[in-house]
Amino acid sequence: RPLHALRLVALFLDGLDFAGEMLIVGVGLDEQGHKHLLGLRQGGSENAEVCTSLLAEFRERGLDTKRPILAVLDGSKALAAAVQQVWGELALIQRCQVHKKRNVKAHLAAEDHAELDRRLNLAYHGDDYAAALQQLHDTATWLNRLNPDAASSLREGLAQTLTVVKLGLSETLRKTLATTNPIESAL
Repeated sequence: RPLHALRLVALFLDGLDFAGEMLIVGVGLDEQGHKHLLGLRQGGSENAEVCTSLLAEFRERGLDTKRPILAVLDGSKALAAAVQQVWGELALIQRCQVHKKRNVKAHLAAEDHAELDRRLNLAYHGDDYAAALQQLHDTATWLNRLNPDAASSLREGLAQTLTVVKLGLSETLRKTLATTNPIESAL
């Protein structure tokens, strides 16, 4: 369907496994807060070519890529590269906080999960960007003593997990825009 009439403020992109196949899914959030399933693309993985072709299709169907957009991604480098290629400097990237927590936890013993959750929630739910950034750096230092791989996982894309905090969005908006979970609830 044509996308000319949509005035999106956010774009959620994620790769989902469906019956053993990788689908790259795009969901838009308009100015009124309505979600729109924009499209999906089957691919062997979240690679840049598949991701870029999906976003280029959105543009060809009339999506305005000359307006700023908040792109909420799972951390895939291919998705980030595709967004940058199509929107350029008009795109702000928000890394999915849920994916980040999951990825860091994968490196930790179960007994450290609650403390990690406490530390990340303190940063992710704060209102002060500089303080939240410092809390994440302090958490990375703490993690480094437990498992350097967990610390590296947190440090990768760390500032992009706080884009919604940096923008000064309300807690209610941050809850929606800090994760790719709206994709699953739209399907």
